[in-house]
Amino acid sequence: MILPGEDIEGDYRILISRRYQRPNGDLYLCNLRSSLPTLPIPLQQKDADAGLNFQELLNLVYERAGYDDIIDYTKDPVPPLSEADTIWMREMLSR
Repeated sequence: MILPGEDIEGDYRILISRRYQRPNGDLYLCNLRSSLPTLPIPLQQKDADAGLNFQELLNLVYERAGYDDIIDYTKDPVPPLSEADTIWMREMLSR
């Protein structure tokens, strides 16, 4: 469990909170340059967690929504990326 005020490194966070364990939950950190993980998704308390591949889900939503047609990747992202991540992003977009 991560407590408020802790210095945490990570570009994105995914919080999974089981109804029967609230207010506690599990916080997962993800970084821009890494694929999103497969994480346990709670079902009923008596059932085992289901695994959800967040990267596959994001790819599917991106493709089906046609984001590649409506996002202008020539514009700087908001909020801005670090210098190192900007260089990485430009390399990825030039492929």
